[in-house]
Amino acid sequence: NNNNNNNDDDLDLRSVTFYNLKKSQEPQLLCDFLMEIGALSTSIRKSEDSVPVLVSLNEPNNNNNDNYNDAAIVCPHPEMGLNVWNKCDVTAHFPSTDLQHVIDLVHSTFDDIEYPIEEEVPNRDWVLHVQKNWSPILIDSILLRFPWHTDEDVQDVIRNSTTADTDDDGVVAVELCLEGGVAFGTGDHPTTSMCLRWIQDIMIQQK
Repeated sequence: NNNNNNNDDDLDLRSVTFYNLKKSQEPQLLCDFLMEIGALSTSIRKSEDSVPVLVSLNEPNNNNNDNYNDAAIVCPHPEMGLNVWNKCDVTAHFPSTDLQHVIDLVHSTFDDIEYPIEEEVPNRDWVLHVQKNWSPILIDSILLRFPWHTDEDVQDVIRNSTTADTDDDGVVAVELCLEGGVAFGTGDHPTTSMCLRWIQDIMIQQK
């Protein structure tokens, strides 16, 4: 993702998305171009009809791999290899205005790009909006919750878990409340599970 910093929290935005881009349409170059003509941010995501292909980093001849050579985007994955998308979508956000000039510039600069979709972007606290979709996380006898989670949210997670370590009343031994941040703090990264299990092991040793 690319971002141009802007301190106006009340800025109205519109998005424009170019769909199903192939390698020949240069999606990364399109992102750079959109930033140059005034986009506040751009992002690339896998197209819905794109089938991701994993290519091993240890594969000796990636340059001879058709999936690799035809990829619109190649995303390195430190453990699994190269995540190859044969098609992708590019979205750019602009201050709320008529985006026809942007579309015209793109079509005059890039060949064979389909007409994009324009959308109004709701004016909301996006960090808070995303965070509210996070669920409590249960690791054995330790439950990680966030300040907005209700007791019912917690009980739903415990009831649906096949590995929950609870007492006779369905209560876990430890509840931790985490205040998630903008970039970190969702709790679902593998390091979170590792740290919680380490804490649990220490607790057991000290009993």
